Amino acid sequence: MNWDLASYFPGIGDEAYRTYVEALERDVESLRAAVSVEHRAGEAGATVACLAEQLIRLEDLGSRLRHAGSYTGCLVASDVRDAAAQAARARLAAVSSGLEKVDAAVSVRVAALPEGALGELRERLEGAEGAVLRMRDVGARRMDAEREALAADLLRDGMHAWGRLYQRLSGGLAFPLRRPDGPEESVPMSQRRTLMEDEDPAIRRAAFEGGNEAWAAQATVFAAALNAITGSRLTLVRERGFGHVLDLACHDSRITRRTLDAMMEAVEEGGALARRYLALKAKASGREHLGFFEFTSPLPGAANARVSWEQARERVCAALGQAMPSLGEYAEMAFERRWIEAEPRAGKSPGGFCTSSPVSGESRIFMTFRGTAGDVQTLAHELGHAYHNHVMRDLRPLARRYPMTLAESASTFAEQAYTEQVLEDASTPEAERLAVLNTRLGKAAAFLLDIPVRYRFELALHEAREGGELGVDELGDLMEREQRAVFGDILGPDGVDRWFWASKLHYFITGVSFYNFPYTFGYLFSMSLWERFAGTGRAGEEGFIAFLRATGGRTVEDVVSGQLGVDLGEVAFWRGCLAPVRRDLEALERLLG
Repeated sequence: MNWDLASYFPGIGDEAYRTYVEALERDVESLRAAVSVEHRAGEAGATVACLAEQLIRLEDLGSRLRHAGSYTGCLVASDVRDAAAQAARARLAAVSSGLEKVDAAVSVRVAALPEGALGELRERLEGAEGAVLRMRDVGARRMDAEREALAADLLRDGMHAWGRLYQRLSGGLAFPLRRPDGPEESVPMSQRRTLMEDEDPAIRRAAFEGGNEAWAAQATVFAAALNAITGSRLTLVRERGFGHVLDLACHDSRITRRTLDAMMEAVEEGGALARRYLALKAKASGREHLGFFEFTSPLPGAANARVSWEQARERVCAALGQAMPSLGEYAEMAFERRWIEAEPRAGKSPGGFCTSSPVSGESRIFMTFRGTAGDVQTLAHELGHAYHNHVMRDLRPLARRYPMTLAESASTFAEQAYTEQVLEDASTPEAERLAVLNTRLGKAAAFLLDIPVRYRFELALHEAREGGELGVDELGDLMEREQRAVFGDILGPDGVDRWFWASKLHYFITGVSFYNFPYTFGYLFSMSLWERFAGTGRAGEEGFIAFLRATGGRTVEDVVSGQLGVDLGEVAFWRGCLAPVRRDLEALERLLG
């Protein structure tokens, strides 16, 4: 399936897109000029009225920018060789930089308001009260307006440019696949993940090694990019008054260090379950060790049949509808309206994502579908993201901005819904049950072992970067150290992936740091949502939707406590989230005898 982007614009070269962006540029500049005019001294009411007007304009411009950015992001992901789309995205980066300057200046002024004036501002922005408090929190961490404006310009042509370069180079990569029974072929990097889940270990190894040859060929450039991104972030951490880079990450994720520490303590304990699963998989494969790239590989004896796109659609929509009626209805609509891009082809970016437009209220899903069980689960996962955006579409834009930590709430729920239906169906063959349990436990291993590796590497990277730039070999050594520390003896002598720092896109996303622990947060937290809401019909659906609609609140702790009565700073809560993993592991052990 190819997606339909016509509701965005007729085309990147069309007059409608050109005039849209030109108007956006003019309006951003107009607001920037208005914000630069000082408020009249001594008139608090006038200051609040002025700030309210500026925030409303800022909200509108942010929505319009996200609409255009979502569109160009879709085009670039579809074909990284599209020069016009790349140029359009770079132009929007300049618009974003201008809007960031305005946002910085306004948030600093919001932070300076006395409590009474802040209360009046919240009243004027009905429906965005939490967003106003969040803006005050952000503004309190800002530099002065002039330094923030300079930082925005420097980041656009520095840190963010390195991130764009990485995406352009990585999206165009192909690697040599040396099949044991055939000639060497060149394969787009976007298809590597599926090949590393092939039932043939020789194919998995060939995709792993061939892919790393391609990453190694670009290692010098990628190391320069990673050093520049990390160094720039450390400078901002210091200048904005954060004591540690993790304080910035928690601030962006809207959680406290207490919550992060509680979760990571439970994750470290849960790692034993994941290592137990990997040892079981290795034994079933007649091996003592596994490679870092094999924790999502097929299990011997499991059904690994491919499914068609039509079969995937039918199964996913049915499963989502059974778990939550409106979720299934939304999935059907997404297929009918062609909001999904799934065709395997050269030039596509690796991975998958869901993007949404606050202007149209629509979402688009990007992935590469080759018919594996993992592909079907990815489809369900991304539909969950789109559903989250859908149920918030009538809220004002400021209230729709939820953090990464809550971004996985509906997506992991939807993925769990699909696999749960397969396991609960009495007619499901044992081989297929093995496949589903293996995939689910492979995901658990990713969140309990792989994500902690990424987290530990990024933490160590920032600490080492304080002393200077790191070379290619140093980055590889650091990655190997963390993989062995977390995975333990299950990794064989040649089982580490020293190039993972280069192949993992998340390290090169410049808008946010530590694009890792929020995934584990979302996975574990979604397990608690599944236990609470799955199969409760329309009645439970109301509670689930109410929670999703509240995710744009000031802090995650406020949202979860207010909606669910849960204290996220308690380790016991996170330990409880591991219960489904333990059940799956015990079920797999029974099946394997």
